[in-house]
Amino acid sequence: MAYIAKSRGDRWEIRESHVTAKGPRSVTLATFAVLDGETIARAASRSAGSVTKAELVRSARRVGAPVATDATRRAAGELLTALADGATLPPVVVCALTDAVGRSVTAGSTEPFAPSSITPSDAVRSAARWAGVDNRERAKALADLLLLADALPAPAKRIGKTFPRLVPAER
Repeated sequence: MAYIAKSRGDRWEIRESHVTAKGPRSVTLATFAVLDGETIARAASRSAGSVTKAELVRSARRVGAPVATDATRRAAGELLTALADGATLPPVVVCALTDAVGRSVTAGSTEPFAPSSITPSDAVRSAARWAGVDNRERAKALADLLLLADALPAPAKRIGKTFPRLVPAER
């Protein structure tokens, strides 16, 4: 069984445990700062059992280890961020992207993809700007937002306006 454990500093380890005559033992398969495909491949080659990418990514996210974004998601995020910032694309590129996204969305589906049938909400449009931002930037923005909330003044207490106490009626 493979799992992720914190090492020194900003380092993490992919470890595998197994049972021996002397009790349970653990072996380090790979160390990393950011879990990526190369690290997963190295761990899989050294593993005595089966190590899957999905299992390691799930384990890394559970313990808070950084996981590298694959190239496709990173490129999509960067494109969405650029478009949210006002960049434009030639119509032929928009057409090709719509077709490619439609094919990837309907893979295994029997229904055809119609871009006009999907109308993103304002929240989705606002979130698109954050699609290409890494977790450190998101954490910094969240910390700023929490500091802003802490800096807001507390609501004033209402003086002299109290709700009358409810007492049960006597029988």
